[in-house]
Amino acid sequence: MLVNWDANLLRESETSWHPPPLDWIKINIDASLLDSNLASIGGVARDFKGSLLLAFGEQKLHWDINQLELEAVLFEELHSRLEI
Repeated sequence: MLVNWDANLLRESETSWHPPPLDWIKINIDASLLDSNLASIGGVARDFKGSLLLAFGEQKLHWDINQLELEAVLFEELHSRLEI
């Protein structure tokens, strides 16, 4: 469900993903904010086998990174209740 993905924004990271315990779901969310107040939120949910259950992304116009992170959590909560 990624929209307007820009490959130029990719960067290398030494962080690796570790699966959750048996029968758990792991949710990773993030938010980004530019000086222009253009922002985006996104996240993924995976099961203990690493299988993708849900992915989301949304563009926003905002000024507070903490608010954006909260919106990402709430966005994922709503979608996980509807789809998982």
